[in-house]
Amino acid sequence: MRKKAFVLSVGLITSLTFIPSTPGFAQSVGGNGGLNVGVSLGGSRGVNANVGASLGGSRGVSADVDASVGGSRGVNTSATASVGGSRGVNANANASAGGSRGLNANVSANAGGGSGVGLDVGLGIGGGSSGGGGGGPDNGGGGGGPGAGGGAGGIGNPGQTPIAAFNAMSPNERRTVLKRCRDVVNGGYDRGLVALCRILQSNASR
Repeated sequence: MRKKAFVLSVGLITSLTFIPSTPGFAQSVGGNGGLNVGVSLGGSRGVNANVGASLGGSRGVSADVDASVGGSRGVNTSATASVGGSRGVNANANASAGGSRGLNANVSANAGGGSGVGLDVGLGIGGGSSGGGGGGPDNGGGGGGPGAGGGAGGIGNPGQTPIAAFNAMSPNERRTVLKRCRDVVNGGYDRGLVALCRILQSNASR
């Protein structure tokens, strides 16, 4: 019971970070897999948040948090975590600012299981295909590290650095990205996304 309350409280705190004051509101509590909470404000262009928690079963403890602000050109974040089961402990976090032409960052980590400990980080700017993240290091056991998914939505050639991709954008696109970066740096977003934005801001000020 204590674990269930903890998972739910963490999810609610995360989702409430993205909820401004808007007119419509809907929520549900229940679900056959344990505990589920859903919140929606403002429709497709407003704010949407979802929190799900499950305790027990063959997979142990799992939690999911999703939030969307501003529609296709706004800011989107997703975080999932799972504890228990045959794979041990794994976590995944994704952040996107600026929609299809904005900034995207993906960070995933896995601890436990046959593949040991692995970490993968991918960063991308704008829309289109992106370069994949590097595979995680193998820390004992058979097989390589998990190396989960590359950064979403990069532009330009595979393996192109974020600075090169940023410089390849049109002036209007660069202004849009830098405007989003101001919100990201000041808004307590994922550390990888904040670091990328600071690099781009420093490059643009030269």
